[in-house]
Amino acid sequence: MSHVFISYEKTDRAVADQICQYLEEQGLQCWIAPRNVLAGKEWDVSIIEAIKTAGCLVLVFSSHSDSSRQVKREVTIADNHEVPIIPCRIRNEEPANLAYFLT
Repeated sequence: MSHVFISYEKTDRAVADQICQYLEEQGLQCWIAPRNVLAGKEWDVSIIEAIKTAGCLVLVFSSHSDSSRQVKREVTIADNHEVPIIPCRIRNEEPANLAYFLT
C-alpha cells in the first residue's frame, strides 16, 4: 500500500495525531497536514496529490468534520479517485453532510 491520508477537522487534531501515530507504529506510512505539506508548495496542491496517491483515506469523523467544508472536499476527491474511505468515528454522532460518502 502507498500511504494513508488522514482527513480531520482542526478541532480533532489531537485525535488525528494519535491515529497517525498508531498507524505508523503498525508500519503504515501516513500523510497528515500540516506535517506533510512541503515548504514552498501550495497547500491545496499538496493535499490533492496526497489524496490521489493514497491507498486509503482515514476520516476522523465527528460533528466537526461532518460540518467542515475542507473535509468534505477531501472526501469528495478521494471518492472521485476511487480511494477507499475508512471512517473512524470518535464520537457517537451520525453523519449528515458526509452521509452520502459513509453509507
